[in-house]
Amino acid sequence: MFKKCLIGVADPFIARLIIRFVERMGYEVILAPLSDCLVDLVESKQPGSIILDVDLPGSVSSEQVIQDLQNSANGSHIPIVLCSWLNNDEAHHKYGNVSGYIQKSNVHYEELRDLLNASLGG
Repeated sequence: MFKKCLIGVADPFIARLIIRFVERMGYEVILAPLSDCLVDLVESKQPGSIILDVDLPGSVSSEQVIQDLQNSANGSHIPIVLCSWLNNDEAHHKYGNVSGYIQKSNVHYEELRDLLNASLGG
């Protein structure tokens, strides 16, 4: 059985890089093209982790997506790693309690692997 990672990243270059890294780690990738469909994808696909770009297009803000996931029965236990131009301290201050942060200008395989492993208890 594959581990599943739901990825919602706006920038195509960064999205391809993250997808490549996540697939290399053995995850099945589920793509969320818009923030509007992210919660529904969590319900239907049941990923083990989520990488969410705070700039993901759609009518639902990333803050609202995080809140909806944290308040849902199927989403509250899923680790969320945010992808942002902000550094870790700024992102933590703005977005609060999520499993981790990736700065878009500084995406590295090892950092992403360690974040996902730590958030999944691995």
